[in-house]
Amino acid sequence: MSCSERDLGACVHVVVVLWSALCLSLPFLRWSVVVFLRTIFARRIWRLHIILLVLLFSFHRSNILLFARVPLVESKT
Repeated sequence: MSCSERDLGACVHVVVVLWSALCLSLPFLRWSVVVFLRTIFARRIWRLHIILLVLLFSFHRSNILLFARVPLVESKT
C-alpha cells in the first residue's frame, strides 16, 4: 500500500467520524438521516447499503491492521 492510499484511508476515516458526530449532534441532520434510512428501507435498496457498509467496515479494519503493523516509536535495542 502506498502512502497516498494510506492518506486516503485516513481521510475517509476522519470524514466518516466527523460526519457521524455532526449528524448525531444536530437535530436537523439527525432527522434527515432518519428520513434517508426510512427511504432506503421503503425502496428495498437496503441490501446494497448493507453491502457497502460491510465493505467500508472491512476497508477501515484493513487500514487499522495496516497501521497496527507500523511501529510508532522505533525501539533502541
